Amino acid sequence: KRAEREREREHGGESQSLKGRPAGDGTHADAQCSAPAAGSPVQKEEDEQTPEFSAKIWAAQPPSVEPWDACILKVDASRPDEILPQEDALDNLVEHPVPVRPVLDASTNVIINMYLTKQERKKLRRRKRQEKEREKQDKIRMGTAFSARVAAERKEREQPLLRS
Repeated sequence: KRAEREREREHGGESQSLKGRPAGDGTHADAQCSAPAAGSPVQKEEDEQTPEFSAKIWAAQPPSVEPWDACILKVDASRPDEILPQEDALDNLVEHPVPVRPVLDASTNVIINMYLTKQERKKLRRRKRQEKEREKQDKIRMGTAFSARVAAERKEREQPLLRS
């Protein structure tokens, strides 16, 4: 990119739109329409491609090394494009932030009661019942609990044994 900018400066800011086009005598249809009216978007676009405009843009480039990285990076004067890490500035340690105590204690937090509407209470009750039923079915599938029917059958089988 730098080389392209330098070439533009040397050639007097040749417009991007003219690059690669053959030089004509102005008789071509594009040549007649190439002069945009002042203040048009095309005129603004061409203004942006002038060397003065590009110089303004490139004058405010961000620094190659951020200030917070400067302590761990070094720039070699013989190779300014390469930024090398300083080996002595790096270590294996992880810096953990100092724990900060909360302003309010956990015991002082007040729980605000939420008053639910009738519909919300119904939904909550339905969900709780469904969750209990799912847990019950999961236990039956795993074999840690029995269904009501199986439990009744077992009870009937065991009762005659208890009577004798």
